[in-house]
Amino acid sequence: MNDKPGEPANSGGPEKVDSAAQGAENGQAVAQQLAELKAENAELRDKLLRSIAEMENLRRLMEVGVESLKPAGRIVVVSFQSMEDRQVKQAFRSLEQAGMVRVLTAKPVVPDQAETARNPRSRSAKLRAAIRTDQSSARQIGSSL
Repeated sequence: MNDKPGEPANSGGPEKVDSAAQGAENGQAVAQQLAELKAENAELRDKLLRSIAEMENLRRLMEVGVESLKPAGRIVVVSFQSMEDRQVKQAFRSLEQAGMVRVLTAKPVVPDQAETARNPRSRSAKLRAAIRTDQSSARQIGSSL
């Protein structure tokens, strides 16, 4: 309220209008940030689903690949992500325990410094190899891959 005599009481006037406009702008900013977060969330969800599908495809490839090998045939897998490499390692281990393959690479083969200097994208590559030891079906252990 205004203390000066003869002047009308101050009901907030321009200060309230400025405050309301600022509130509306803040609301729009929050809505925009929320929309951006939702878009990022959808993108991450899609990446995760693609990754899960790729891992399932890799599992199937390992099973079918070994099954289709002739005795003494070799399977070589190059992975670029640690999750892929882990799945290949576990699949080879399971196949070896079942007597289907003999793992040729106890540790993954990785590029040397010269290779990564020539091709920086190769730095995450890991190669694993195995050789088929008999003619039994990989379907017997497919559920363990």
